[in-house]
Amino acid sequence: MTVKAGTKVLGTGSVKNGKVTVPIKKKALRPGRHTLTVTYSGDSRTSASSTTVALSVAKAASTTKAKKKTRTIRAKRTKAKVSVVVRTTTGVPANGKVVVTFKGNKVGTATVRNGRATVTLKKFRSKGTKKLRITYRGSSTVKASSDTLTVTVKKRR
Repeated sequence: MTVKAGTKVLGTGSVKNGKVTVPIKKKALRPGRHTLTVTYSGDSRTSASSTTVALSVAKAASTTKAKKKTRTIRAKRTKAKVSVVVRTTTGVPANGKVVVTFKGNKVGTATVRNGRATVTLKKFRSKGTKKLRITYRGSSTVKASSDTLTVTVKKRR
């Protein structure tokens, strides 16, 4: 038994007791709809046959985790850095954009490459506790996800 997407062979398997399992690698097909051709080459008792099947591949789920990299953040002085790690459930690498917001306003962006990014934030105008939302926007292969991070901004010296 052979399974193909167009001319690309995705996997093969042997029929045993009228059943077959054809393993296909996780990254063989991008998310979206695909038409696969399943072909049986036949044997001495059964003739060859072929059929097509529709398959829908979903984007990989992700989780986003953020950590403060800058030790002390001072109002009107420090451009703090946040380390972001985006993991997927399937091992597909996360790439794309991450945005950090405070009270709905964008305070930093960065590019995620292979699941990692460092975001440099704008300077905070005032001291106090700031709850940040870190959002990975997703990609053509990975779903979006987000995290929150609370940082303390000290008064300017």
